[in-house]
Amino acid sequence: MSIFVDEDDASTDTKKFMNYVKQSSVEYFNKGVYGIGYRVKIDNPIESKYNVLSLNNTEDSIKCSQLFVKLVPILEENDNEYTHNFVSSILEMEATPSNDFSNEIRIQTDVYKKTNKNLEAVCPPIVYSNILNNTQQRSRAVKLLSTMVNQMPNDENKIFLARMRNMYEGDRSIKLGVIAMSFAENYDTLRNVLGRTKSKAQKQFYQYLAIYEMLRLYDIGYLHGDYHTDNILINTKYKYNYLTGNYLGRSLIIDYGMAFKNKHVDNSLSSSQKMHIVTQEKQPQTGMNAYTWSNYNWLLKFLQEEGPNLNTNLDYLQKNIGGFQEKMIQKINVKYPGLMERIRIINDSTYRGSVLKGGRMLLDKGMITQMEEIEKPSKLMNVTENQMTKQVMKSSDQENDTLALALNESVTEYEITDEEFEQIFNPSGMNMENVVNEYENTIQEGIMILNGEDMNGGKKKGYKKSSRKVQSKKRGKKNKKKTRNHAKVRVKCGGQKKTKKRVVFAECMSDSDCTLDKPECDEKNNICVQKMRFYGGKTKKRALKKKH
Repeated sequence: MSIFVDEDDASTDTKKFMNYVKQSSVEYFNKGVYGIGYRVKIDNPIESKYNVLSLNNTEDSIKCSQLFVKLVPILEENDNEYTHNFVSSILEMEATPSNDFSNEIRIQTDVYKKTNKNLEAVCPPIVYSNILNNTQQRSRAVKLLSTMVNQMPNDENKIFLARMRNMYEGDRSIKLGVIAMSFAENYDTLRNVLGRTKSKAQKQFYQYLAIYEMLRLYDIGYLHGDYHTDNILINTKYKYNYLTGNYLGRSLIIDYGMAFKNKHVDNSLSSSQKMHIVTQEKQPQTGMNAYTWSNYNWLLKFLQEEGPNLNTNLDYLQKNIGGFQEKMIQKINVKYPGLMERIRIINDSTYRGSVLKGGRMLLDKGMITQMEEIEKPSKLMNVTENQMTKQVMKSSDQENDTLALALNESVTEYEITDEEFEQIFNPSGMNMENVVNEYENTIQEGIMILNGEDMNGGKKKGYKKSSRKVQSKKRGKKNKKKTRNHAKVRVKCGGQKKTKKRVVFAECMSDSDCTLDKPECDEKNNICVQKMRFYGGKTKKRALKKKH
């Protein structure tokens, strides 16, 4: 697969993003092993060129008054090991190969579109993503970092980002991966929300909201792989269901760099059985799960405490959320006919241009993770719900402040009035046709990096052809296993036939592992003719260090 690397002054999506940052305040949000996140809030939302839409809107949320921006150092696996160590020593983060970075964008986009049927996706939409150049003549990476530094308050976080900028000035071989996504007001990490919430019932409810979204992710064929409480966001003021009081709120899941295919999709399983798989299944590259990595202990503890109440409460929550969304969609269809049809066309689209007016192919079948051939449940499923959880006895004083979602035998539905609907969906009376037009542009431009075509005059960057054996590493660590092979075959190169050409290739597990837009496969010799080597096997995931 070719990566579009921004190197052109006419790149409108990069200009749009840079203008947004220049008019914003920047705050540190969180930091992981492979990236660092910032909250970027524009001073005047009217100046924002991004539009997003959900069931619960304000004018600021529609106009993307703030973004979550993730910065990722980009180095290829065969780049100088000294440079990998340099990044690690300066930032206490690991560099990411461009292929892994684009895979994260693909997965988050796939998750968003597959779960956005009712305008309530599991994750936020990506509004901008790119790998910024760091050339000597003009460095977009340094320019962005300098702008963000200037917009930050004077604290240790500003010092860190300035140190990151200095690193990019000192080593021009490091590129900068950027993922920006909509980030509505009132969202905070689950860790922070639980830390400041005193009511045990509310704490339980917020964790139920997180698990509800994890189950939605499970059902479309993904496991998140890194579900610590800083990767789960909670909005405590979001109207998401029929429930009231302590049951107000909404959860989102971010950071899909460790996500992987779920091989155990089975609609006949109960929620507790599915969550058992989530906690037990090991992330393919790190080999970690909830039983071996302390940052995931919150989930194990919660499942154990809820015990037999888990399935009942989740079923009740799902009915309240589903029923509320159905009523809201009915209102949208009456008040704004055709709007939901347009949204669902956008969700189903894999096009760069306007999906309603035609456009160029953005992602073909081989580039988005395909879920049609999910494997049947393995022996992992041979467990009972009693094996998964145990009932924890609660003292009488604790019982007075525990969640009781399922006390009612039926969902308490009510008719949403026109006034209440407008207050939730369009309180500012915005022109929804214009909003959807801008929303479509925002979603399509947000993933331009995945486009195999040169849409803005930039240069397409792919892996270099090489006749030498390439050292295989996982995020800066040497891998002793030699999976590469050499073969002499006849290939076409530049329109001319060359015989006895020595090429390098890796064994390919299946056609779906190909990372190219238009693969030319020499199945006999198991190589990719187009690139003269096959990057086979599943895309390498991030090797999580024990020091998180």
